[in-house]
Amino acid sequence: MAKCLFCPRAANSVEHLWPEWLLALLDVAETEVDFYVRDQPPFKNWKQRKGKPTGITRRYLCEKCNNTWLSDLENRAKPVFTPILEHKPTTLDASDVTTLATWLAKMALLFDAAPRGKRYKPFFTQEDCLWFKAHLAPLPNMMITLGEIVPVNHVLMAMSNPLAVEPISDEGIGLKPHGNNWQFVFGHVVALVHCIRGVKPNATDQSIRIEIKFDDPMLWLWPRLPQHPQFRWPPNRKARSLDKISKEVREMRQSQPPMP
Repeated sequence: MAKCLFCPRAANSVEHLWPEWLLALLDVAETEVDFYVRDQPPFKNWKQRKGKPTGITRRYLCEKCNNTWLSDLENRAKPVFTPILEHKPTTLDASDVTTLATWLAKMALLFDAAPRGKRYKPFFTQEDCLWFKAHLAPLPNMMITLGEIVPVNHVLMAMSNPLAVEPISDEGIGLKPHGNNWQFVFGHVVALVHCIRGVKPNATDQSIRIEIKFDDPMLWLWPRLPQHPQFRWPPNRKARSLDKISKEVREMRQSQPPMP
């Protein structure tokens, strides 16, 4: 039997990739959903999965992880994310921001490990999963944005894209950075989870950064700046398509994250 993603125990627990509380809130338990992922290089073709979200499960967690700290994360994320999913103006404090960003990071980790096939290699490693469990926070090098999209063409969707990046300082030269971008659609809410590889430990925020010119449609969720700990929803402007959002990812540069 395979090992759990987050510990050495056997993966003996069935995990629903789309949480049941989320499906109930969006009333989409019996709706066909989209799940896209690109295979190994050269990433020429999309692989599409379709099915009812209640039926999209994987056996890659142990019962202890699934029923303890992961279950606790779901219980903490639900009241934080619910007002956003219900179109209600809301302000998240620093603790709520960390909870929601951690939950979205968890979604990226689980969906990244979900595709099957001999040629598929997950972007996130076992070390990433162990770090996530130990710290219960988004991984170092992760950047997360949240926005609102209209019209709602996909009630639920998960899609992965490789992200080409380049070092922008002497400190990053020779490290061959690369990245991955997970896009999630939850009704009218879209979340982007970026992760960059190839930077030295403790130098993440200094040597390499992605410039995201999202303007108003996408709000910067993580990491938060100390002088701007709160997150206010909704954005001033709605995005019109996922394609337009994706094109907003620009070249690497050394800078601070966009202001919330």
